[in-house]
Amino acid sequence: MSDQNQQQNQQGGDTSKIEKQFDHAFNTMLAIFKGPGVFKRQTVGNDIVAGLVDELLKEREEATAKTFKEKVSALIDKKIAFDKECKKAEDDYKKLILEKKKAFTSEIKDVLQLIGNAEELRKSYVATLGEAKDALVEEESQQRVNPGE
Repeated sequence: MSDQNQQQNQQGGDTSKIEKQFDHAFNTMLAIFKGPGVFKRQTVGNDIVAGLVDELLKEREEATAKTFKEKVSALIDKKIAFDKECKKAEDDYKKLILEKKKAFTSEIKDVLQLIGNAEELRKSYVATLGEAKDALVEEESQQRVNPGE
């Protein structure tokens, strides 16, 4: 038990020492602030409170207006960017359509060229076969005229 009493006495000594230091520091502060009147509860008159509330409301309205302007400005910027992107997409789409039409037209020309080539080939065959037929008819005619040759 003596250990416990000794600890309590030591804590009591530390406590009184801390309290003395606090009192000294607080009294020094009071001297700097010119007395304890500084720490009395301050009251604010109703007219001051009403003015403060009005001021606070005005600040809130101004803050809301500022936020609104910033957001509207951002929306306008986004709309401008949106319009640019849409215009670019439309231009790209038109360009793609023209490229597809050009490629398809080229394919049509290739097919029409095949038809033209086939027509030329037919004419060539007719001409060749016609000449061969004419030569054969002439040969037959000559053989009839000159049967022994």
